[in-house]
Amino acid sequence: MLSTPLYAEEKKTGPSQANLDVQGRTNVAGGRMPGATAKHAIQFTPADFKWVDAPRSMPAGTRIQVLEGNPTRAGLFTMRVKLPAQTTLMPHSHPEDERVTVLSGGAYVGFGNKVDLAKAKQFATGSYYVNPARLHHYAYFGEETVIQLTGTGPWEIHYLKAPEPPKKKKRAN
Repeated sequence: MLSTPLYAEEKKTGPSQANLDVQGRTNVAGGRMPGATAKHAIQFTPADFKWVDAPRSMPAGTRIQVLEGNPTRAGLFTMRVKLPAQTTLMPHSHPEDERVTVLSGGAYVGFGNKVDLAKAKQFATGSYYVNPARLHHYAYFGEETVIQLTGTGPWEIHYLKAPEPPKKKKRAN
């Protein structure tokens, strides 16, 4: 089993961690965001949202918006995740429960060590589900989907197998 913190690669090299850290502390309007406890009102309107690229441990094209807390640190966090159409999250688990609300689009979620969409349950816009800690699950998003995820950090994703890197296109001769 491959075990990686959500932002392990970016901690060493990349901008996604910096984007998340900035988003985890301030909103785009410049207001201070709380850490583990809210000392100020947390308020967002759609105009306030600024999506940033998700870390490489997530499927290509995935974007995130941290609303509260910081997924890379201990404590409560809430973030929105925008997944492109035709995206599959291969079987994985998390060390803590993950609470998910489907805000737009839809998801198919199943449990087990291999993807089997025939056994997955469909969650339409407005649905809510909890992925229990350490229970292998997978998800498929047929259309662009936005989910809101609340959990206890640091948030980690433990894939059963390392996701395959994107395939390079062959050059025409």
